[in-house]
Amino acid sequence: GILASGFCDAAMQRIARLCGAEKIGTAAGTVRTLLAINLTLGMVLAAVVWFAAPVAANHMAAYHVTSAKESVYSLRMSGGWILLRGLESAGVITHRAFEEYRESVQISVAARLLTLASAAVLATLGHRVPAILVATGAALALGVFLQFRGLRNHFGPVSLWPTLDREELRLLVRPGMFVWIQSACGVTF
Repeated sequence: GILASGFCDAAMQRIARLCGAEKIGTAAGTVRTLLAINLTLGMVLAAVVWFAAPVAANHMAAYHVTSAKESVYSLRMSGGWILLRGLESAGVITHRAFEEYRESVQISVAARLLTLASAAVLATLGHRVPAILVATGAALALGVFLQFRGLRNHFGPVSLWPTLDREELRLLVRPGMFVWIQSACGVTF
């Protein structure tokens, strides 16, 4: 979420301006480009997590709280959920650009509560972290689906399939890059 913030902020401003000018088709292009950016960043970060998982798992298993194998599975699943968070960010930002907060917040809160409830139930039943992460991923995927289903009210039947439009990419990268670099450095250091 933090790493997508710069581009999401730039997209929110652009979508809001386009909606004010009643250019819904162009706004949909901005959303498609934002999705492509977030998926690209998410895939890169997920790949880093995937390949770093065995090294990190060895450090985690050194404390004898969990096995290295379980840690690798857990870290790799978490890396996959980064992609879902990038999609969710794009959906939430788009709702905000339309000045529609209620539905988006309700969906986000419901997904978080479902995550907490499933974790509590699974832990009580004796399941370990991988099972809890699967439930977390399912709740996150449901939240993403609901966020984008709600966008039909604004875009209608227009496709929001991720695509990189050169002009939209330029308009999002220019203002979003500085904030993205700040966020990436903050996470790294």
